[in-house]
Amino acid sequence: MNTENFEDRSTRRGFLALGGLTAAGFLTTSVLEPAGAAHAATTVSSVNGKSGDVVLTSADVAAAPANEGDPTTIVAHPSRFSGIDPTGSADSSAGLQAALAATPDGGTLIIPAGRYRMDGQLSVGAERSVSVVANGATLVQNTANPLFNVGGSYSAVVKVTSISNQNVTSDAGAVTEATVITTATTQPWVRGDVIKLVSDDLIETARPGGGGSESRIGEFVVVRSVSGTTVTLASRVRENYVTNIRAARISQKTFSLDGGTYETTATGLTKPYGTMFFFYRLRNPRVTNITVRQASSIVLSFTSCFGYTVQDVDIAGAVDRVGNNQIGYAVHDASSSFGRVIGGVFRHVRHAFTDDSPRVAANADLLTSYGRSYAAHIIGGSAIGTTSNAWDTHHCSEGIEFISCSATGGVAEENAGIAGFALRGINHRVVNCTTRNTNLGVLIFTEGGGGQSYGHVVDNLVVRNAASWGLNVNVNQAGHPSANTRDVRENVHVDGLVVIGGPRFIAVSNGIATVKNSKYVVEAGTDGQTYDGLLTKNSKLNIDNMVLDYEANTKGTPRPIIATSSAGFTPGTQETNFNRIEIRATSSVASRASRALNGGSHDLRGKNLTFSYPFTVMPGERSAKSVINWECTAGSDVVNGDLNSAYVYVSGTDLTKLLDRVVQSPDPHVMVRGVLGSANQTTLTFPQGNVRGQLVTVWMAENSSGSLKVKHGNTYRTILVAGADKVLRKSSQMRFVWDGTLWRELA
Repeated sequence: MNTENFEDRSTRRGFLALGGLTAAGFLTTSVLEPAGAAHAATTVSSVNGKSGDVVLTSADVAAAPANEGDPTTIVAHPSRFSGIDPTGSADSSAGLQAALAATPDGGTLIIPAGRYRMDGQLSVGAERSVSVVANGATLVQNTANPLFNVGGSYSAVVKVTSISNQNVTSDAGAVTEATVITTATTQPWVRGDVIKLVSDDLIETARPGGGGSESRIGEFVVVRSVSGTTVTLASRVRENYVTNIRAARISQKTFSLDGGTYETTATGLTKPYGTMFFFYRLRNPRVTNITVRQASSIVLSFTSCFGYTVQDVDIAGAVDRVGNNQIGYAVHDASSSFGRVIGGVFRHVRHAFTDDSPRVAANADLLTSYGRSYAAHIIGGSAIGTTSNAWDTHHCSEGIEFISCSATGGVAEENAGIAGFALRGINHRVVNCTTRNTNLGVLIFTEGGGGQSYGHVVDNLVVRNAASWGLNVNVNQAGHPSANTRDVRENVHVDGLVVIGGPRFIAVSNGIATVKNSKYVVEAGTDGQTYDGLLTKNSKLNIDNMVLDYEANTKGTPRPIIATSSAGFTPGTQETNFNRIEIRATSSVASRASRALNGGSHDLRGKNLTFSYPFTVMPGERSAKSVINWECTAGSDVVNGDLNSAYVYVSGTDLTKLLDRVVQSPDPHVMVRGVLGSANQTTLTFPQGNVRGQLVTVWMAENSSGSLKVKHGNTYRTILVAGADKVLRKSSQMRFVWDGTLWRELA
């Protein structure tokens, strides 16, 4: 027997130190020869009462004889499978493939410690489900083939002649709505079978394809019952199936890979060797505890799988060179459903996770490329130094959830900035996550060529030191089929966003967003930098409880709220409805910014806008349609520190529009202080009020010599007590109430 590396195993204790490998049949079937007996590595005085050149039987080492070992466990040892070289000098792919082929359905292949050069790929034929354990082994990808290429199958495709939602009565009598389909022929399906249902209808949210290839709908469904050609599903389907509906059953085949280190040769880092692990049409394949030192392109790809699990993997790098067909995704979900990525560290990859649905021609025979990526859960992963958006989704996906994930840093390989989370598609969630030193915290966007992005939820996200925006909603930009048009559905609902440091908080362009319980903390800053809180363009925002904290800011230009003109856009307005916005400022902040509200096109409506320190212009710029309740809480010890929306100052030619600013206040009683100067002026038509029953007291200052004639009559939207025009001079007063139609003078 070859005694290399067995010097410490000449005693029973040395052999038993192999632990689980003995139980797995490693010693009894692959290493010790002949079967059932072995020669000791050295001469010992006595083993179990034997001396001299000792021959140990299986009984001597407490192991089962070879013919009693576990037949489902195969060890890929060169003594049993030729063509395996654990030194890495020669190609081991043929030998390892032979070992994999010898592994029975439900069995396990153990790849022992060693370095294995792979000039070919490993695959599992037929409908065998196997596990591979490779702890201590290193497999080196040395050709443009996956290391593992494992796929299952679908049954024969059957045409679906009808589909509808119907009330279904359970065995216990409960009535629930579920989808019922009729197949063209009777199928051997039973309760619990997983079916893929598809049609040639397009995925609505996808970017357009070309040449007849498009992203088309499909989904996995579960059979509840079968009666002839009538199949009742266990729930309602998500999609709207109309054109050329078909279905097929996915097989039971699965695959598991545990442990091992995997890498690509230096040549593979410059040439596109393609995906390293490719799994398709499987039921919940599992990849756990692997280490990937460097990959040529995509590391793990799951296509049309019903569930999958990736757990505690360590991905150290994947080449991201799109122009060379090297796309460094760590985990790629293509038309799969219910995947899980648990834990893991992902470094220097394009995306730690992403998804997409292939484009397919109508009436395609294979159903693999149909359907969205759906309902994957990414839990507790850490992305570090990615070359594009750390955690990413595409337009065809739905319901991807990122839970307790983090994104740190990164250097972009392309001209686009790096976001911690980039969301295209619909109904994704980012929950209890953090980003640090990325370009953006969260990016909600659509691509120039088309596609949609809406229905997302962001809860409890902390963004630290982003180079740009904490949250950027940027949809329907130039080149998009709906360019410069506001979306009709809410793009994102945010609850609990905290952005600390960084020059910008939230931007929304052509979108709709709800933001609750959010905070922006601006740090000291640098000269020449603007520090933007909330920016909106052609968008509608709903805000509840937002803090814009500039108290620590000592340099740069603060701009707490900005509206950018959207002339020529649709509808071309910036609308913000709010309750509770707090702008924290200091005298230093106010000296570098004349106002907190910037942009006269901003339609602001809401209450409880507070300023901790007054700006020169209070509350700032907004449209004439705006109605806001606001106050400065600095107090009377600070000049203008007690200003509020119940007090309006009017002078000069603005007196002719005496109540124009009054109607921008929702306060029930507003005081107007007028300064007449020396001119004699006449009011224009009063504006329509916004608060029925609102009282307005007009008081003219004492130090004036001019006058103001207040016009009477329906034309001017006034009814005065005397039934005629009234002239106000210094120290004069008038009181009005808005009755819903006219401003009535009170006696």
